[in-house]
Amino acid sequence: MKTKMRVGVLTSGGDAPGMNAVVYGAYEAAVRRSIAIIGINLGFAGLVAGKYVDLGEIGLGLEVIARGGTLLGTSRSLDLRSDDAAERCVDALATLGLGGLIVIGGTGSSRGVERLRARTAIPIVFVPATIDNDVEGSDETIGFDSAVNYGVAAIDDLRVTAEALPHRAFLVEVLGADIGRLAEAIHEAAPVDAVMTPEHPLDLDAVASAMRDAMDRHYAIALMTEGCGEAGEMARRLGELMGARVRPSVLGHSQRGSRPSARDRHLGLMCGRAAIDMLATGAGGAVLVSKGVPLVQTVARRPRDPRGTRPNRVSQSLD
Repeated sequence: MKTKMRVGVLTSGGDAPGMNAVVYGAYEAAVRRSIAIIGINLGFAGLVAGKYVDLGEIGLGLEVIARGGTLLGTSRSLDLRSDDAAERCVDALATLGLGGLIVIGGTGSSRGVERLRARTAIPIVFVPATIDNDVEGSDETIGFDSAVNYGVAAIDDLRVTAEALPHRAFLVEVLGADIGRLAEAIHEAAPVDAVMTPEHPLDLDAVASAMRDAMDRHYAIALMTEGCGEAGEMARRLGELMGARVRPSVLGHSQRGSRPSARDRHLGLMCGRAAIDMLATGAGGAVLVSKGVPLVQTVARRPRDPRGTRPNRVSQSLD
């Protein structure tokens, strides 16, 4: 009698809105294909510790796609750059009897997946989910749209109070680490008077001048990525240059915990389903997003050549 295929799914690194939609999409597709699927708790650290739940037994329902964060939990405690940690993960895959693994996460998680692929023939599929939108090869990552919408709503609300009591200045800090894509996307939908991102030289004199002019006319709102510095200190320095008080507003990690947008729910479901479809063929790879459509990039089911050559890759659009 043929043994039923068993796969695992985990979320790794920083949480992002839409991760739960990926998990549910994978669960739905696994049920359709009669594949057993477990959810691994607390990322790669949970994989090594053998912490998991049977998604078929916990009554996973469609309502989970509306929840932010990740129902499986996540962690950054296991550094897969360590050979020992990577080998422990590979051993755990065998211990759990997994014939495939889905990893949902950001850039750091994708690098971890590459290290695992070099050590095992078990197919691993990576699904990019991070509000930073910084995964190479993917035009858009799951969670980015939700975080942008959260930031746009915050700017809109701030504008209401600024209009009610004019001639005030505000500095809004958003997440994004050393990548300014989140701030830039928010600015495109809710234009502000100045934007500071790590990719561009920081010219506080120019920012202060633009804010001073805007404040004299009505009010001033500037936007910065966290990688540019600490919002309170930046507001103080700008205030000194402007000769006026600048009020800092830090959106912080609430952006990660925001309710997933319709777009992130849709992308999450599609990418989760695509990940299972790929594993069902015995292939590993990545489910990227190109021009709004999930793109399957497969990797040959074998460890990387010890001399460093990469396996052949084949891309297939899912539109």
